[in-house]
Amino acid sequence: MKVRKLTSATITDLLDSLNLAPNTRHHHYAILSAALTFAEKRGLVAENVARHADRPSLQVDHDRPAPTFEEAGRIFAAAAEKDRRLAVLLWLAAAAGCRRGELCALRRSHVDLEAGTLRVAESVSDTGRDRLTIKTTKTRRSREFALDPLSVGILAQHFADQEALAAEAGVELAADPYLFSEAMDGSVYWRPDRVSGFFRRLRQGLGLEHVRMHDLRHFSATLLAVMAKVDPVTAARRLGHDPAMLMGRYAHGVNAEDRAAAVSIGALLAPIGAVFRPDEKGPG
Repeated sequence: MKVRKLTSATITDLLDSLNLAPNTRHHHYAILSAALTFAEKRGLVAENVARHADRPSLQVDHDRPAPTFEEAGRIFAAAAEKDRRLAVLLWLAAAAGCRRGELCALRRSHVDLEAGTLRVAESVSDTGRDRLTIKTTKTRRSREFALDPLSVGILAQHFADQEALAAEAGVELAADPYLFSEAMDGSVYWRPDRVSGFFRRLRQGLGLEHVRMHDLRHFSATLLAVMAKVDPVTAARRLGHDPAMLMGRYAHGVNAEDRAAAVSIGALLAPIGAVFRPDEKGPG
């Protein structure tokens, strides 16, 4: 059908006929509407008729509960038993609220152990047909925030373990290695689907099939907003949510509120962070 002959009814019927999940239909609508807006601005069509079509609703599971402390503790303990590198990755998902792709893209240069900060600037993205690429974060901007002392210690041990494994394999670490790498020299990032596969097997073994890896971000948000009572702007900044107008003034650097938030997170997580003590399990 020619674009000029499209009507709102045509678009509504098309979307209704798609045998797809509600959120996927919503994304189809958003792409079609954006294309028609582009065409309208350039005089290629009289108007964007998608505006008058029935827009598929976007379903957001606001009521999905975050993992409990007991569940998070079991996850970290089981992960540390299987592979401490992935245990550290899951820890950062909870303690720092990082997304899966952001965690896979982390490099040594993104961590300042002395200052106790973490910079999230990139994300590993699946571009289809089994192809991956490094791109900007979901909100297209980097963020830097404070780490609690416990997380700093966990990362320091992780660096030491990474160096020990490279030496054992007889290779030198890359100039700026990935924190979580497919290669002993840290030159190749971990694939996000590998991380997801590990987490699925881990939760199944624990009988926690209802917990998704992304729920560790919800766990972090719960710690920030509910238990630590961190103000919404600081919490949103740490989690990398799409910034509102108030977020603009907090776009760069680490402020006192963020440092206090990190300390609060560390204090709350300390009881279940014992599995990362260096004397309990070596690298591997």
